[in-house]
Amino acid sequence: MDEQQLESLKREIDRRYEEHRAGASGKRRLRRTLRLFLLGSAILFLVLAVIFFINFLRLNQELVEVQIGQRLLPWALGGTSEFSFARRSGNLLSKPVLEQVVIRNPHFPHGGVLLFIGRAEFSYSVNFRTF
Repeated sequence: MDEQQLESLKREIDRRYEEHRAGASGKRRLRRTLRLFLLGSAILFLVLAVIFFINFLRLNQELVEVQIGQRLLPWALGGTSEFSFARRSGNLLSKPVLEQVVIRNPHFPHGGVLLFIGRAEFSYSVNFRTF
């Protein structure tokens, strides 16, 4: 190689090195900023999803009492009898369980236990079908 070609190669390498250090007119910095934004958005979405899931599990216990204790049982009893239960467990997605369910006779206001159920376990299938 002659001196002129070496000098030309040196200028080209220097030019490319300077472009690389400058970030090729800011495109490299823009790509890096975009990647950081997407990463931050993904982390924020993950944190919000975890918070939502924890709240769903926590509030699901209250839904058992509302859906079964305040809607299903009064509907099944025709709204005429009083009832109470000592403890609830499970959740609406699996088997909800009511323990020590007491149904009182409406004709005897001071007692009159009509039915006592030690443990009531509800079982059903949740199928999601798309048509």
